[in-house]
Amino acid sequence: MVTREKYHLAFMNAAFALSNLYIKTGKYSQAVAVANRALEEDNYNEAIHRSAMLAYSALDDRPAVVRQFERCKLILKKELDLEPSPKTIQLYNSLMHH
Repeated sequence: MVTREKYHLAFMNAAFALSNLYIKTGKYSQAVAVANRALEEDNYNEAIHRSAMLAYSALDDRPAVVRQFERCKLILKKELDLEPSPKTIQLYNSLMHH
């Protein structure tokens, strides 16, 4: 693996872990900030989109949850011609109906 790819992967894994740690410890704004920074590097990473959706939901910001999901959906469709994974759709539905 090329060194740049290794660093990219390490960064994304660390960002995902940090975002989830912030969510678990109630630091939702920090979780959103880390997730958005990670998405600047890798817009297709559904796990990071899900972390952002969870954090926005915890902040009681339903419009932001919707925006995050729509952003994820649009990027996947436009760039890769894919739909979000069932896991992402399921999370979105559960956050919108709780």
